[in-house]
Amino acid sequence: MEKARKCKSYVAEDLHGYLAVLKDMAYGYYYEGCELYDSARFYFNRVIEGKTDISNRYDAAYRLYNIYTKSGDIVNANRYARVYMQLSDSLDFGKRQELAATVNNAHKYHLDEKKEQELKAGKEKYRLYLMFALLTFAVVGAALWVLYIKRRNVHLMRILDLSLKLERLSADDKRLREEIEKKTMELKASEMMLNQSNEELRKVKQELDSVNSEYNEYDNALKEKERQLSEKMEQNKTFIKLLHQSELEGKAEDVIFAIRQSTAGKKNMTSADWKQLYQAVDELYPNFNDKLLKELGTFTEQQMQVCYLMRIGLSKPQIQNMTNLSRVTVWRWVKKYDWVLTSNDR
Repeated sequence: MEKARKCKSYVAEDLHGYLAVLKDMAYGYYYEGCELYDSARFYFNRVIEGKTDISNRYDAAYRLYNIYTKSGDIVNANRYARVYMQLSDSLDFGKRQELAATVNNAHKYHLDEKKEQELKAGKEKYRLYLMFALLTFAVVGAALWVLYIKRRNVHLMRILDLSLKLERLSADDKRLREEIEKKTMELKASEMMLNQSNEELRKVKQELDSVNSEYNEYDNALKEKERQLSEKMEQNKTFIKLLHQSELEGKAEDVIFAIRQSTAGKKNMTSADWKQLYQAVDELYPNFNDKLLKELGTFTEQQMQVCYLMRIGLSKPQIQNMTNLSRVTVWRWVKKYDWVLTSNDR
């Protein structure tokens, strides 16, 4: 039992060592194929230094020789060339070929595994790209859909707003048309009323012209009658003056003479005396009173007395005796009313 267990242990160790060598050789070939020469040298050196089959060391020495030759390392290339030559004498080429085939198969297996991994990585990569593209398309599509919905809503809102505006404009247009029609009817009615008013105004104007014409005729006739009446009145006045002239002149002159005679001394004129004087002067000089009003405008009774006394020819001292005014006042008024002495009022 103990021997069997030891034998089994030895077999397991040999198998494990053999598999480790094959693994190192496979990695060496793999890295050499990938042109990772440092890693390839590492694994080939492990094969040469390890306790393995001579054919594996032979192949590893040959691969190292080629690697160093390519890199230009002549010293190591010669070293592994000598190792290769030493191992080549004792190598069974048939067995080596078998092992080479095994190594090549292992190498191919690793290459196939690498390709498979690359394919899987590519598929995974493509799958990720596809998922990313689909996700991107989905996001873009959703964004475009949202944008489309938003723009459609904006468009619908604009259409709704325009529809409301159009309805308002239609209502306003209808209202304006109704107002225009109403105004047109009112204008027609106003025109008819205006035409009627114009016609009535024309008739009234004609009547007014007729009335004005008649009025002018009546006015002219009235003026003619007034003129004739005025002429008759003037004739009557002249006739009456002629009839009473001698009598009035006699009376007025008598009054004035009496007043002149009384100026020799002081005379206190009564109200009746002044009225007789005014009447006598107005009878002798009919236009004097109008001229007095025109020249003096507003005046006192004493000023009027002075003017009437000046008109009958009294001197300043005489006027002073008749009016009891101061000498200065009498002289000042006489000078101021000198137009009385030059008056032509008959």
